[in-house]
Amino acid sequence: MTLAIPGHEPPCALLTGRNTFLFRRFDSVNPHRELDARHTEIRQMELTLASIWESAALFEVSIPNYKQLNQCRREVCLLKELWDTIGMVTSSIHAWETAPWREVNVEAMDRECKRFARCIRNLDKEVRAWDAFAGLESTVSDALSSLRAVAELQSPAIRERHWRQLVQATGVSFAVDEGTTLADLLRLQLHHFEDEVRSIADKAVKEMGTEETLTELCATWAGLEFRYEPHPRTGVPQLRSDEDLLELLEDNQVQLQNLMTSKHVAFFLEEVSGWQKRLSTADAVISTWFDVQRTWSHLESIFMGSEDIRAQLPQVPAKEIPLALLPYPSRGRRPPSARSSRPCPPLPGLASARRHLQRTSASQAATSQAEGKREGEMHTDQCVPGWLGKRKEG
Repeated sequence: MTLAIPGHEPPCALLTGRNTFLFRRFDSVNPHRELDARHTEIRQMELTLASIWESAALFEVSIPNYKQLNQCRREVCLLKELWDTIGMVTSSIHAWETAPWREVNVEAMDRECKRFARCIRNLDKEVRAWDAFAGLESTVSDALSSLRAVAELQSPAIRERHWRQLVQATGVSFAVDEGTTLADLLRLQLHHFEDEVRSIADKAVKEMGTEETLTELCATWAGLEFRYEPHPRTGVPQLRSDEDLLELLEDNQVQLQNLMTSKHVAFFLEEVSGWQKRLSTADAVISTWFDVQRTWSHLESIFMGSEDIRAQLPQVPAKEIPLALLPYPSRGRRPPSARSSRPCPPLPGLASARRHLQRTSASQAATSQAEGKREGEMHTDQCVPGWLGKRKEG
């Protein structure tokens, strides 16, 4: 037979009643106050039980052990330890939430959350069935996930457009400014959108790489200058062949081609395409410029170097000579020291000069061939034997 302690509820009613289950729930209000009240009740019952045992010993009466009371004491102690841990975790998180989100030391918080997780694992196995334990475990897990997301969002690659993408992904409208705190971000439930945040952050990093490449291109070509050297005989400035510049031009074109194949180029597509067009044009202009320059240097010795050969060539009216063929002093200009913004004369002008030089060169070659053929025939006639000539005449 089980005896009840006079003036007290049965011990099993202390922690098994409908209301007493509330402080096992994670959403309990003032659980420590409830636990203190239960501790006081149990303590009174323990004192009463000790008095009964002392009296029963005098009369040699057997008293039950009241295992329920011992169980109540154990559960109160476990609940106290659990709620102390919950209080430590929640107070730390609330303290972090007041800091501006950009100043949050995510690494330190992550280490602290992992320490909390170890403390939770060290709790008695019996508490794992209680809602308060599940809530605590979920809080720490969500905090770790949210901190990882915050670390991704702290990346310097994040731009305003990426915040708009995050708003679209989370479905929560918010604005990020200097006054935004960690609590504002945690209210977005970032732990539910960890994959989306990671995807947006990865995209931002890739786009930052593209942005840095384009910035480097601008800085590089803004500072480049062509170099000139005088023509040996006339002193006309000629573009100097710069292998480093040509190699840089080729490398940058390959770089831009690789950017065009990236799946993260959409935002910079217009700028990348523009740079591709500019460098392609520069490549064509430089190639044409050297072509014109080589042809001019070759023909210059014919037009200017030899009076005999010059006298045999057809006279070209001055108005038909392209502007690009004239020496710089003839055009009233100084030799250009052009930067990348205007690296060389317009391509159509150079192309026209090249065509004219090609026609002049072809004309000179045809004239030389005709003269050579005529001289060859005259030489043949002079070398024909007399008897062969007579037979031919007959």
